[in-house]
Amino acid sequence: MALDDEILLRFKNDGPFWHLCTPGQLSGILFCAKKDYVYAMNLVALCIAIHCGRVKIYTFQIMSNHFHFVLSGSKENVLLFFNELRRRLHRFFAYRKEAAKMKEFECNLFEVCDLMYLRSVIAYVNRNGFMVNRRVTPFSYQWGANRFMFSQLHLFEQMRPISDVPQRERQRIFHSHFNCFPDSYFFVNDYVSPVCYCKITECESFFFSSHHYFSFLSRRVEAFADIARELGDMITFTDDEIYLAALSYSNKQFNEKSIKSLDKTQKTELAKVLRYNYNGTHKQIARVLNMELRYIEALFPVPIGGK
Repeated sequence: MALDDEILLRFKNDGPFWHLCTPGQLSGILFCAKKDYVYAMNLVALCIAIHCGRVKIYTFQIMSNHFHFVLSGSKENVLLFFNELRRRLHRFFAYRKEAAKMKEFECNLFEVCDLMYLRSVIAYVNRNGFMVNRRVTPFSYQWGANRFMFSQLHLFEQMRPISDVPQRERQRIFHSHFNCFPDSYFFVNDYVSPVCYCKITECESFFFSSHHYFSFLSRRVEAFADIARELGDMITFTDDEIYLAALSYSNKQFNEKSIKSLDKTQKTELAKVLRYNYNGTHKQIARVLNMELRYIEALFPVPIGGK
């Protein structure tokens, strides 16, 4: 059987797959300090241990005001997993008299119905921290499973088996009396490593190779924009990414391989695409299309992010 047929068969057999996220644009900042992120990481490990065998996590990321997960399992079990996470997170903030943070913390659940879309969603989730904070990469952002994809990083990290952690300390770490953790759990940097409970190898197997995965991380600009629009995420792109999107649109719509060859009407149409599909700023669009900034500002009077 050819490799692509094997991957497709695995996709069909292992589903249904889901992209679960919470609406960051509606929430306040949930996690401010490192200890907040550490708790959130351990909360994910706790919830998947509670729902062990019913839900699989392939990858996830925790942002300052929202979560992203790629999972498989029945819709009912995926929602039970989310409700467990939300209930415990609400209790965590209520104890700190910050329950108002959870007001808009709801579940957006999207079924992933084809293999190509699954690959794009995996790359989107693993790149999310990088899209928000350009000081990190998809391989260094630490609040998720992203950095373990096609990586041996976990082999070089200092591990503390959960069996070495006294029960009272576990209760403090997880804010819970739950104590049925898999023996395979271990701590790295104060939280349970995602390697213990995320199906990293299975996630990798949906790509032909590491090269295939990296191409999705670095080149699927249009796919990322489509997913962001579907979710209502406000993500930003670099000038290079905006330029590649502009070049692709120009080639498809105008049969022009050079943006310089476009007339003003075509550039104006392209400016709208870059604005509304890719959240391009005034200055970005002006730079990429080589148009006057004042013309772009007049075209889009309401700025995105004040730019």
